[in-house]
Amino acid sequence: MSDSEQTKKTVIEISVIEKDGAVLFDHNGLSFNVLHAWDEFDGGIMAVSRGGKLFVNIFICEFGTHGACTCFCGISPLKIPNFYEASIQLGPKDFVVGDVLTLTFPKREEFDFDEEIRQDAEIRAMLREEDKKIKDRVEKKRNRKTR
Repeated sequence: MSDSEQTKKTVIEISVIEKDGAVLFDHNGLSFNVLHAWDEFDGGIMAVSRGGKLFVNIFICEFGTHGACTCFCGISPLKIPNFYEASIQLGPKDFVVGDVLTLTFPKREEFDFDEEIRQDAEIRAMLREEDKKIKDRVEKKRNRKTR
């Protein structure tokens, strides 16, 4: 890898917003409710700014000894219940409305963050729909048994 390739970075800015009573992430007008530590982020940093000042730098790296995966590491300053040092995903409620998250990571290949967010939302919607269908079938069976 040449020096110019090593210095290329991808920078993504995400805001924590409140929209219709829900706390969400926002990137270029695209709202979403979960931020995954995708492999493309490995070796990067997420700078969290609060009130216009740097609050904390969270490192994005491989974490774990058995089946290590890319995680947000050093998250203890966020004081997330049941998480101490690392997590594979973060939610907007782990931050404060108005926080700005700036992800900076090595550019290794073409990575379309907006498209990844859209695909993730579509998959989650399909899973919720399937989950509802299963719950409805189970409920119908229970109702037949109790008659």
